[in-house]
Amino acid sequence: MIIIRESSNLDNWSLYGYTRDTTEPPDKLVAAAPQNFQVLNVAYSTEPFTIQSLTKLLIFAVDQDEQHFVKGPDIFQVAQRYGFKTTWLSNQPKGEGWFAAIADTFDHQTFINNGNWRDSSSTDIELLPHLKKTLDATQGSPHLIVIHILGQHFFYEQRCPSEQLRYEGAIDFVSETLKNKGRSARTINARNAYDSAVYCGATFLTQVINQLTQLAKQSDTPIDLIYFSDHGQEVGHNDDISSHSAIFESGYKIPLFTWHSLPIDSATVTLDAYFELDQLPSTLMGFLNTKTPRLYNSTDDLLSGAFVERPVRQY
Repeated sequence: MIIIRESSNLDNWSLYGYTRDTTEPPDKLVAAAPQNFQVLNVAYSTEPFTIQSLTKLLIFAVDQDEQHFVKGPDIFQVAQRYGFKTTWLSNQPKGEGWFAAIADTFDHQTFINNGNWRDSSSTDIELLPHLKKTLDATQGSPHLIVIHILGQHFFYEQRCPSEQLRYEGAIDFVSETLKNKGRSARTINARNAYDSAVYCGATFLTQVINQLTQLAKQSDTPIDLIYFSDHGQEVGHNDDISSHSAIFESGYKIPLFTWHSLPIDSATVTLDAYFELDQLPSTLMGFLNTKTPRLYNSTDDLLSGAFVERPVRQY
């Protein structure tokens, strides 16, 4: 399974040390079974916007020198070539043609967002019944499930059911710190809504892992998951704004981790390694065990012993 989240800044995850308990549900899973997780501490997108980022992290750049990222196949075509059945589950609007074009190559696809762009009130949690149906039907051939969620894309307050805005009106260390930095009430309210969206997304993620855990036990089948955000988000971290950001580090910092139904040896992965998302095609190829010689680059495979860090980008 691959879960692609939207606009999630790792600085707003309690899993990474944030003072609000925004990711409390998966934090507990990691604490209870650390041998089933690999949590990368230093992951960055190379682009601050969705289409540009996903193009680089899903499509192989056959001509690396000219950076023609649309010339190569995407990772899903490679997976299908290796015999994977494929399912695309999305809370993104199907009206964005690129997503629809990718999904149309899958064996099965479900879009639940019928809104206008991303201002729909459909929430990621509504994907869970569709995931259960997919898991119940999964048997035989290897199966790749891709879940593309809205995550923390603005408008943040619409990412949760209205009764689950956990930090709405919160007055705490975070809000007081923002106030002392001169952030406006508008930005502070946006941070509260954003952090609520982080918590709702963390709850969704935990329920997905619980479903996978149950299936793995019932079917005696190993299941592996990789999770990442397409880019970060600036919500009062560096300026009095709440938006995507091409100029601040917050626009690029992302959570990235793997979960496995069977315990793993994390010693093969340097969890503090600096990783950029345009290295993800080879990482996904290793993750899926589909190492096509012409496309696979072991030095870009985060999960291999041959991974090589790049120089840290300066923002």
